[in-house]
Amino acid sequence: MAKKITKTARKDQYRAIMEKDGIRFEDCRVLAFTFERPLGPETFHLWLMLDQRRPKYYLFDCWGKTAQVIIQNDDAVSEIVCDIAIRADGKKTTPNLI
Repeated sequence: MAKKITKTARKDQYRAIMEKDGIRFEDCRVLAFTFERPLGPETFHLWLMLDQRRPKYYLFDCWGKTAQVIIQNDDAVSEIVCDIAIRADGKKTTPNLI
């Protein structure tokens, strides 16, 4: 007989990771982007790390053609991250926290 595997929601995984560093998930913002070209999320992550503006982000997650970035709840940081994603040919989408 097959066992049912319960999967932990991304939101809960993110919360657990961040709580270890004393960061409250509720004080953050999740930004999500999709990319058409192969390695789009990885390119975005590299550009995010190398950008001279050094936007502070807490967590970067990607799967397939989607990337999610958790940042402090700050419009200026959000604007920088969105700018970098757009330059990497990303399109803003709704975060998947399930």
